[in-house]
Amino acid sequence: MISNAILKPISDTNSTLLTNTTCSQCLCYSNLAYSAVNCFTNNSCQLISQYPLTYSIVLTLGARLYFPRQIFPDSSQGCMPNINILLSKLTSGNRATVNISNPSELLLDSLGYISTIDQSRGALRRFNITNLAPVDSLSVDTSSQMAIGYDNGMYYSKAYSGQMFMINSTTLTIVNTMASAPFNRARSMIFINNSQTMIVTSYGSNCLLFFNQVNTTPTNYTYVSSQTVNYSGPYGIWKVNDSFFYVTSYDNNSIYSYSRTSVSWREAFVFQVSNVSVTSGVTHLTIDKDNRIWISSRMQKTLVYDQQGSLLGSYTIPNAQIFDIKILDNYVMFFSDPGADRIIRIDPNIQCY
Repeated sequence: MISNAILKPISDTNSTLLTNTTCSQCLCYSNLAYSAVNCFTNNSCQLISQYPLTYSIVLTLGARLYFPRQIFPDSSQGCMPNINILLSKLTSGNRATVNISNPSELLLDSLGYISTIDQSRGALRRFNITNLAPVDSLSVDTSSQMAIGYDNGMYYSKAYSGQMFMINSTTLTIVNTMASAPFNRARSMIFINNSQTMIVTSYGSNCLLFFNQVNTTPTNYTYVSSQTVNYSGPYGIWKVNDSFFYVTSYDNNSIYSYSRTSVSWREAFVFQVSNVSVTSGVTHLTIDKDNRIWISSRMQKTLVYDQQGSLLGSYTIPNAQIFDIKILDNYVMFFSDPGADRIIRIDPNIQCY
């Protein structure tokens, strides 16, 4: 029990308000069927059956907050469980754009920038996260830079056919390079085990590549092994934790998961992405705080699925070719659109607390 406080729902929740009822009676009525009970000073109470996805604990003199089940709310959950409301808010949200030639995957770094590669010029470019104002850029390679990653203060940029560049995010200088031999058309990368392991998708070899960190000053990795995938065209990769990640297949428009075993990674088919144009393919997936999967496939329509592969809805940006999406708190979204040479920022004006 918490004295002088109530749990105030911010998002929708199932609750019942009882009046002319003592707190003891409210607790008796709850009978472990409710997650939380707010007892007010005017002989009324609020019975909350399921925790709201967003809430605040509010100082209220004389009130009392009870948790009959002894199960407490999770403040890390998302705040927009209703996908239709979210899509509507995105449609009416505030939009900003910035021109950039053929942008690739988007990165959110620890410095508060949104970054990508200008693939036509082989340059890493950074933008202000609140208004997309250009911050700075670094010319990396004149060849097309297809894969980009960020981890622990370092950018990683892999050219289509050249070497990988390792870039200090503070000084924006190249501190090391890695030979191109094992990559074969790298598309995306993640880092696990406190930066000790880098995993790269190899579109050209239909495999996942594994690298171990061998030095931190300057940062350097060495190739260790590969794991062949049982499908064609591994492309985007999304880390859930150190033991689980997803990979998209560009060639057959499907999603696969990988879970760690004692000796390798167990591959599993998750779901098939529907309604992808024959001239397109699934490039990246993004998981929001409500555990929905947003699919980018070089089309104007972004598809949204649940974890079981059921289509929940879609969001369309006319005449776009969405390559990647990144999502901030409060569901501010960034879209990489190489078809129109731009990055789009949409603020749906949602307050998550």
